[in-house]
Amino acid sequence: MMPAVFESHNCPVCLSPNETASHLLFDCPSKVKVWQGVIFEFLWPTTTITDIKEALLSLDFSDIWYSQVKGIRPYSILLITLFQIWLAHMRFVFDNIILVPEAILENIRSTVRQTVEEDQIHSLL
Repeated sequence: MMPAVFESHNCPVCLSPNETASHLLFDCPSKVKVWQGVIFEFLWPTTTITDIKEALLSLDFSDIWYSQVKGIRPYSILLITLFQIWLAHMRFVFDNIILVPEAILENIRSTVRQTVEEDQIHSLL
């Protein structure tokens, strides 16, 4: 259940003042670790978090064109990552489940694998 009032404007994860949407999804140190892991494992290594933010805000993914995983487009990886970060953050806030970047990355890997497998099955039908 959503609380009616949040007692602090600080990030509940790292306690940084004035939590913003950018901080929540990208700039919080634990989220930075997730994005760095995604870049290293799934995208072109020169991709930056700033590149990802710009692509998501503009919905122009032309600068993020390479995926190290066959069968999935980079924008799908970004959206999966965004969802998993959001989910982990909400679980931390509302269910007191510790936010662990490595666990988020494992959920991203699992979802990417599942997406690739489902797309392969659909292509066979």
